[in-house]
Amino acid sequence: MLHIHKDLTARPEELVHLVRILEHHERMEHPLERVMSIVDAGKMLVVHTTGIRMAHQIADAVSSAFHAEVKSDFLNDQELVRIRVAPRPAR
Repeated sequence: MLHIHKDLTARPEELVHLVRILEHHERMEHPLERVMSIVDAGKMLVVHTTGIRMAHQIADAVSSAFHAEVKSDFLNDQELVRIRVAPRPAR
């Protein structure tokens, strides 16, 4: 499960577009990796994927594109991961 803060951009549809592009590229090499859903949850987009690999790929790409911070929490003996992508704190 991936939580992406919509504050990263003035146009949240850019985040959805990036997720869909990454899904397409990832599925070329790993056909079982998929985005199961993208849910608009107020200030966040919640992305459910079939595997941890795709969630990390998306988080890294969003972090790079929007200069964001990534935090991961592994749950259930590392079979489930919750990743949060949020604006970096001001220094």
